[in-house]
Amino acid sequence: MERQFNYDVMKVIKERWSPREFSNEKVPLEDLKAMFEAARYAPSCFNEQPWRYIVAYEDNDVEILRELLMKGNSWAKKAPVLAIAISKNTFKRNNKKNNYNKFDTGTSWGFLSLEEVMIDINFFKERNENT
Repeated sequence: MERQFNYDVMKVIKERWSPREFSNEKVPLEDLKAMFEAARYAPSCFNEQPWRYIVAYEDNDVEILRELLMKGNSWAKKAPVLAIAISKNTFKRNNKKNNYNKFDTGTSWGFLSLEEVMIDINFFKERNENT
């Protein structure tokens, strides 16, 4: 089903979609680095960048993270790379509570996902468009 946009938006947003199945093809390391570089440049409150990512790239590390997947995450079982986003809930500058850490971390993941669209990471797109 093709999505219908009410307004003209950037091509990268039009092309972004949520996969339900991943190729098990290894992601080139340079592409992966570009995705996390995009995440690094996401805006955040006071430029705190409270997010950190734990990335499993090597097969044995991916297997360890697969063990942490919940039933609702079964769609990610075949992914060749897994990442966990975490965030610090206090500010570095004054150690006070950062009420924006989750929002900021989500924004960084959004930047990462848009970069993924730009470099065309290999998902099973055709199959998912029909589900």
